[in-house]
Amino acid sequence: MMDESDDDKPLAQLQKEKEGDADSDNDLTLADMLKKIKSDRATKKKKVPKKKGAAMPEAASKRTKTSNSATSTAGLPSGALEKQAIVEGILRRWTYCLPDWPDTSQIGGPPKGFVECGFPGLYIGVENDTLGEVIDRRDKENGCPPIQSTLLKLPTKELQSYLRYGIEKQIAHLEENKADHATSVYRETRAALLKESKQARAYNATKIDKEYKKSVNFVK
Repeated sequence: MMDESDDDKPLAQLQKEKEGDADSDNDLTLADMLKKIKSDRATKKKKVPKKKGAAMPEAASKRTKTSNSATSTAGLPSGALEKQAIVEGILRRWTYCLPDWPDTSQIGGPPKGFVECGFPGLYIGVENDTLGEVIDRRDKENGCPPIQSTLLKLPTKELQSYLRYGIEKQIAHLEENKADHATSVYRETRAALLKESKQARAYNATKIDKEYKKSVNFVK
């Protein structure tokens, strides 16, 4: 855009000045031109003010979640934690530890339009009028279903015997299939199972049951 002072200048002089400005741009190196472009773009960007109440940084959020989970078991008697550890040990190998469940003799076959869904007593619909529907006929009130809340209700001595029995069966199964494993894997697995078996024998069932009852009242 022309200034008022340009009105007094001859047309030829104005033309020369315009050509001179173009020549000055041509003299710039590629690097200088890139810097100029970036500088021009930066001046066009407007600063966006930060909103109040910004989200908590991820690291702080993780620390908060960790502290919350840690306090969930804080103050619980050691016996309560030991009973939970026994149940977790059973659930990791429940097919070795627990009696057969569910009782298939009490379930019967799948209803019409349903097929077994990878577990006795659990069926899924495969026909138009039953497609996707699930029927669960497993008895969760009787027997020993592999459910944490159900197992925690059992006496610790009974749970202890289930755990030891399951570990013994695992060791026997490992010995039978020793040839299928590398020597180092076999030794490490066997040593870990023997260590768990020793710990399972060391639990004081009477003390654990007494302290677990306290923990139930503590949680309430």
